[in-house]
Amino acid sequence: MSLIQATILGIVQGITELLPISSSAHLIIIPKFAGWVEHDVIFDIFLHVGSFLALLFFFGRKINKIIKSTIAVKTKFSQSVGMKYLIILIPVALLGLLVGQGTQNPKYIAISLITIGFFMIYISKYNILPKNKTYADLSMVDAMIIGLLQTLSLFPGVSRSGITISTAMALGYKKKDATEISFVAAVFLLCGITIVSLASLRSNYIWGNLPVILTGFISSFLVSLLTLHILFKKINKIPFGIFGVYRILLGIVLLVIFS
Repeated sequence: MSLIQATILGIVQGITELLPISSSAHLIIIPKFAGWVEHDVIFDIFLHVGSFLALLFFFGRKINKIIKSTIAVKTKFSQSVGMKYLIILIPVALLGLLVGQGTQNPKYIAISLITIGFFMIYISKYNILPKNKTYADLSMVDAMIIGLLQTLSLFPGVSRSGITISTAMALGYKKKDATEISFVAAVFLLCGITIVSLASLRSNYIWGNLPVILTGFISSFLVSLLTLHILFKKINKIPFGIFGVYRILLGIVLLVIFS
């Protein structure tokens, strides 16, 4: 892999990990479409580490507050914010360890993109429940529902942020608050994935491909940070359904190309 390819994939990761359009789908499809040699899973890991650190940097104060409130003596763990995020994470973590990630077949990715795209458009246009809940209103039941539907993100093309933001909005959360819930959950999830993944890395691959890995990691971190800044500055002005339209169009193009 060249440094240019690593930079491009880092930029793709930084944008698509945070927008509800599926990073895994883009990281699979773009190299296939460009005719590049399939990159090693270790490179993928470092791209995700870049996004994780950007999220940690951006939501650092909120994460610190959650951790402090969770371990406070006066707070029952079963009623803490930390417990709610644990409930969100358990289903996808268990299923991910048991069955791993879904198929990388472009046709199935296209179907996932289109299906969730329609779901996102529906959620943005119609109120299943009035969208007046805030981040602070997250309940155990809502956390459980978000966590269960998050398991769908194991299939490339679904998008973890796409399914969790859509679910939270369907449960009555405002768009910005639904996005915060999704991204804070992502910090804890990516932290776990990073720890598990780094424990099984092959050091010989890392040292043999260090310039490429660092290029991908740095570009992923910087673009993720920029994407977060722009997204939360403009979030109330960006129609959520536009991401669904993009997903549907991309899915149709993939079905045409790979049919």
